[in-house]
Amino acid sequence: MGILQSIQQAFRQGNALTKIIYVNAGVFIGINVPVLIAYLLSREISLLQWVALPASWPEFLRHPWTLFTYMFVHTGVWHLLFNMLFLYWFGLLFLQWMNPRQLVNLYLLGGLTGGLLYLLFYHLFPVFQSSREVTRLIGASASAMAIMIATAMRAPDFTVRLFLVWEVKIKHIALLLILLDIFTIPQNNAGGHISHLGGAMAGFFFIILLKKGIDITGWMKAAEDGIINLFRPHRKMKVVYKRPLSDFEYNQQKTEESKRLDRILEKIKDKGYDSLSEEEKEFLFKQSRKM
Repeated sequence: MGILQSIQQAFRQGNALTKIIYVNAGVFIGINVPVLIAYLLSREISLLQWVALPASWPEFLRHPWTLFTYMFVHTGVWHLLFNMLFLYWFGLLFLQWMNPRQLVNLYLLGGLTGGLLYLLFYHLFPVFQSSREVTRLIGASASAMAIMIATAMRAPDFTVRLFLVWEVKIKHIALLLILLDIFTIPQNNAGGHISHLGGAMAGFFFIILLKKGIDITGWMKAAEDGIINLFRPHRKMKVVYKRPLSDFEYNQQKTEESKRLDRILEKIKDKGYDSLSEEEKEFLFKQSRKM
């Protein structure tokens, strides 16, 4: 088996977290190899203008897809390595309580929220006016921050060992990183720190609303399923005629659903949202959409 085949097999067999890391690594290679070749040939090539998120609003409108692509782009080895290690560590913890689909969707939501906050700040505050036209944002930091904050919100007292010496609670790490991002905005990489705060907001509200039975990444799941279905072969439709429910059957069904909903709400009141099974969470979500 060749190297390419081995990589493809590892990608297919990997979990959601592994696949995100593979995509970031693949984009890094895809961007930096042409740059290296151009350098050796004494040529100039610029790919970042097509994938990095510009701070300039007119430039962004010409390249709107960069709001999505920037979160997979790294140009420096250490930038890539640090972000992927950070994502891997907290991604593993995230998956102890959440499912892989939520990991992928929160990664995307954190990146989108971070990018939008970055655009907002660069157009809202005069201090950024002089650098707006030349500033571009890249990196998975906002996405990784969303996953880290969500993990800290889900298990705030979970302890990790830093440098194999100090035991620190995740909530303290999260608080420290947020404060660092806030107070280092005036020093350097303002756009990066602002996007981190946007990612943190996504992770925070993801958990807050999830505890209330609302998954703010649900629309992403629907969009992803819609895109996948576009490329999936369509089977011939088979018409099935179903007998409509009588008034008695309909009322009986609604009564049973109401009783089940009451039991679930009582369970949440006594033991919390996390005590629900996946089936109960799905039922609660469907009922909330009917209201």
